[in-house]
Amino acid sequence: MNMLQKERKSGERKTKKMTTSSIAGRLPVRCPRNVGEIYALGISFQYCTGDIYLELAPLKQKPESNLYKKLGFNQLDTKNEIQKLSDNYLNNVLRKYYENGGKIIEDTISKEQAKQIQPYYTNILLEFLQEVDELKQQALNGALSFSETKNQINNSSVRAYEALADLYPSVEMKRAFEDLMGVVRR
Repeated sequence: MNMLQKERKSGERKTKKMTTSSIAGRLPVRCPRNVGEIYALGISFQYCTGDIYLELAPLKQKPESNLYKKLGFNQLDTKNEIQKLSDNYLNNVLRKYYENGGKIIEDTISKEQAKQIQPYYTNILLEFLQEVDELKQQALNGALSFSETKNQINNSSVRAYEALADLYPSVEMKRAFEDLMGVVRR
């Protein structure tokens, strides 16, 4: 049983079934407590979606196979965009650190708030994993075209980010999720 499955058992909402996708290990189990961790989550999402496309590529006929392969590698470009957002955030944190005389900057969300958010966070991730796993199966079965698969997976990512943003009271953290949605929608 992986970490997401263990966390899922402690969650309050039930999901239909557990995903069998190989991408589950790519996502962080602990809910983000600051903007930097949200961007790290976004990078993990990009690796997950890239893995899905690269898993589909050898199972499809050309030219679709090449399209999936290219799309899988394009996720690295999206990941790099998110990394730039993360770097900017970290530079601002360092600037604030030095401007405030080296005082430790606390996480935006306290440990107590994170404990309250965690079950919902876990369920949202599990629902995302289940949804993209089902989309992958539909693509394999020919029920979804290449463009439909790409659009549906992007929509799944955006819905997950929207749901995650709703968990956080911090405007700064909500903006970070909006940044991720913007990058995925491009």
